[in-house]
Amino acid sequence: MSSPGLARDADTSGSASPGHGAWQIFETRREHISVLFKRKPVQYVSKPEIENDEQEVWLIPQTGEIFVEYEAYLARMDFYKQLRFICQITGHSGLSFFDALKSELAGAQEVEEAFPEALKGPILRRVQFQTISRIDTLVDLIYEEFRTDYYPGEAVTVHVVTGERLTGIVRDKTRFGAKQLPDGTVSPPFSRYFVSLDNRPTEEAVVDDAHITRDRKIFTKQVLRSFIKKTVTREAWTGAPWLVRPDVANLYHIDTRVPPHLRKRPGAASRVEASA
Repeated sequence: MSSPGLARDADTSGSASPGHGAWQIFETRREHISVLFKRKPVQYVSKPEIENDEQEVWLIPQTGEIFVEYEAYLARMDFYKQLRFICQITGHSGLSFFDALKSELAGAQEVEEAFPEALKGPILRRVQFQTISRIDTLVDLIYEEFRTDYYPGEAVTVHVVTGERLTGIVRDKTRFGAKQLPDGTVSPPFSRYFVSLDNRPTEEAVVDDAHITRDRKIFTKQVLRSFIKKTVTREAWTGAPWLVRPDVANLYHIDTRVPPHLRKRPGAASRVEASA
């Protein structure tokens, strides 16, 4: 199989012979592409029927789309060259599909490197099945819940009784619930953290919520928003829940079975565009 014109039109080089294995690779790649057109994820062309290995086809490598007719390939390329696409992670608009895709991949890499690994699972479990429609409202909710909450494996700074500020890794965490006092008042819930100290292999600090912090640049609303948009999706109908992407849910062992009351019912109203 060959792909004449591909280098000129798709800004790539080389030809392709997309067999079954290659198509599976492209399908896997698509799971991580969330470029938007009119604020909805781009819908890709289905795999065509290819009669034999000698049939001439045209390939768009960035999406894995294969065309058996050159005119259809050109029409698709014209569509992708329109400056009407949006990078979902950064929110940048007015881009061609290919520029939006580059922005998406770069933004995803930055989020992956910056966001604390220890927070990913807990945050995704909290986001799963949320029905808050606006992503900014969801981000505000999650940020307030997690900004003073820490998890095993997370890099933190602790303020110990000697007055020193030491860095370390949270080894364990114990959560204590609210407690009613003899005078009738209720003490708020709190956590106690066991922190293994850097450069002090035989020492450990035990601190409460008031004596532990994380780097402010690591956990911000902007970074949190990008992380959520990279890992979670939501369909465009009223009341639709936020759903962690299947591959991500599998990685963090998150239940993907949507509760019956959150499933779309026949006749449910759809919005003109997605909230994200």
